[in-house]
Amino acid sequence: MAEPGFVSRTEQMDALNQAEVREFLLKADIAAGDRELDIGRELHYHRSPRRTIVIHFSVSDSLDYISQIVSVVLSAQDSWLLIPRYAPASKLSVSSGFPLADALRFGAGDREQLCGYLCTRDMGPGVVSSDLYIVGGNGHTIVTWDHHTRDEGLSIDLRDVSESSKLLAGLNELGAEMEVFYTDG
Repeated sequence: MAEPGFVSRTEQMDALNQAEVREFLLKADIAAGDRELDIGRELHYHRSPRRTIVIHFSVSDSLDYISQIVSVVLSAQDSWLLIPRYAPASKLSVSSGFPLADALRFGAGDREQLCGYLCTRDMGPGVVSSDLYIVGGNGHTIVTWDHHTRDEGLSIDLRDVSESSKLLAGLNELGAEMEVFYTDG
């Protein structure tokens, strides 16, 4: 069962409006930059995450390998919110079924679709408009998929140490190149 006030488990993709996203972020203690300031809706925890995992990719990594890594990351949660930094989710080419979506929620049955979508995104340094956040349905994980990912790594902020341990074990099985940063929080 989901924590009170957080995104419930769902098997199908659905949309969240601006008020629902704002309420979710507030309950998850996630700060969102004001999109009107020309920096987009930058997401981060008000208090430092307990763990940050940064997964590094090389230019020679195959799409299949990157997809395996992303699949392991997405398997860590029952549901995920896809929140673009610079535009509403309805502007993304994920689904045309949600014309007014501020964020899209992906359930367990949609992980493959979300994985495929992320792995086909341009991660080049000049593609700022493609910056995305993928937030775990329980609010404990923020994945930053942005224009720094190719050069600086895929950053995953985690609040829960046991969740980070499980994720690290799965990534280690794949031989992912990664760094782990921690705070005593």
